[in-house]
Amino acid sequence: MLGECNFSLGRGEQAVRYYERMMTEHADELTSQDLRNAACSYWLMGERDRCFKCLQRAEAMFDEESERCTFAAALSSQLELLQQYSAHKEELTYFYDAYCRYKKR
Repeated sequence: MLGECNFSLGRGEQAVRYYERMMTEHADELTSQDLRNAACSYWLMGERDRCFKCLQRAEAMFDEESERCTFAAALSSQLELLQQYSAHKEELTYFYDAYCRYKKR
């Protein structure tokens, strides 16, 4: 919850601290949403590689039936939050494409 609250408030660095702690100490409790939030926090900090690694983990555990949308649609909703927190709109246009290219490496 602390990571999500900090992410929602635009405190990317603080959110990353909580998410990193969760990833090491409570990895089995993480949800796809947690990992997408962590990815967005990394994106805001300019850490693209770490961002995309979190997205890969999030996509692996994403359940379209329980989330009632596709992974791409879930990421799309994250982009609106990123834009609120000073992410450049031009960057966000390529966010999902950059992730797809990253996965193919």
